[in-house]
Amino acid sequence: MTRMMLAAAALLSACVDPADLYTVHATPDPTEVIAREDVTYDFHVHTSDDHEVVEGATLTVTPWMPAHGHGIDDEVVVVELGEGHYEATFQFSMPGEWELQIDIDGDAGVGEVVVTQTVGGEMMGGMDDTGMDSGMGHMSGH
Repeated sequence: MTRMMLAAAALLSACVDPADLYTVHATPDPTEVIAREDVTYDFHVHTSDDHEVVEGATLTVTPWMPAHGHGIDDEVVVVELGEGHYEATFQFSMPGEWELQIDIDGDAGVGEVVVTQTVGGEMMGGMDDTGMDSGMGHMSGH
């Protein structure tokens, strides 16, 4: 009977969705995120089931732009501040819609949380995030 209960518990723990283990509140500073300018994120990490702060975890943050299929060139260094807070400073390479793919390895297990971020600013070469020359304004047609 005990073996069957252990096997059932192992099966249940193996079926937990990694996205369900943790909750992350990501707060950027400055709050208006601009491409090619430093932004510092405070990641406040909790367990999803009992909302306990997560300390001593390893966070890996990967900025990813799904529409273009790329990230940033630099590795993001995450520093633990204590009481469930982790911090990272980096730059997004271009304006647009980004994801922060946050992998968390903590006492509750290994999980992933994805946070979305809209990044403003101009494209390289004077283009804005619509692909139009920033000096020309936006045009639309029917």
